Amino acid sequence: MPIEFHTDQDTDFFVIEMNGRITDAEMMERYSSFYQSERWKPGQNALTDASNADFSELTPEGLREFSRYLDALFREHGVSGKKSALYCPGDLQFGVARMYSVFADRSPQTAKVFRDYDEAVAWLRNPLLTD
Repeated sequence: MPIEFHTDQDTDFFVIEMNGRITDAEMMERYSSFYQSERWKPGQNALTDASNADFSELTPEGLREFSRYLDALFREHGVSGKKSALYCPGDLQFGVARMYSVFADRSPQTAKVFRDYDEAVAWLRNPLLTD
């Protein structure tokens, strides 16, 4: 599957692994399915590994809709202070993820884009770093 969610009880965050071409519809469907499952713990931080993803079919409208969906979901579940690290080493990945982070700016989550995997993980693990 192009988008897979990995949960690990030994870490304080879950990992979203993206591979291949990602579309707006697929992203909404996969995230919605995960967030409605028993595997999701509201407020848990997330690391998205998009190092093998092709974001060429994601659109600004789709990202805006996705951001609104997550904003409503997090508010409904009383989530605040959630951190989402987006590991995007490629230029297109990084640019699209930055666009999403702007749309998510007023969300209960802080979404930050990284080109370095270790920096992304360190940011998630450090409770003193929020932006």
